Amino acid sequence: MRKGDIVILTTLHRPTQTMTDEAASAGFFTSEHFGKFPRVQILTIEDLLGGKTLQMPQSLERTFKQAERMNTSTKDQRTLGFDRN
Repeated sequence: MRKGDIVILTTLHRPTQTMTDEAASAGFFTSEHFGKFPRVQILTIEDLLGGKTLQMPQSLERTFKQAERMNTSTKDQRTLGFDRN
């Protein structure tokens, strides 16, 4: 793992004790301005749907790369034979 990496594992089921121990053994990412954050975080789908969020530094810059906009012209799309009313 590179210095500064934070890894998020999303799972359908509760993590096993071994998974939790391994995640804890990865230590923390320390941000100069925002504190310490678990380097490996395990969240279940239930956690995410329940509103649990990732622990990561806040940033004034975008965290994720913006996806390229796709051409949504209908002339390139095929229909399923349903009439539009």
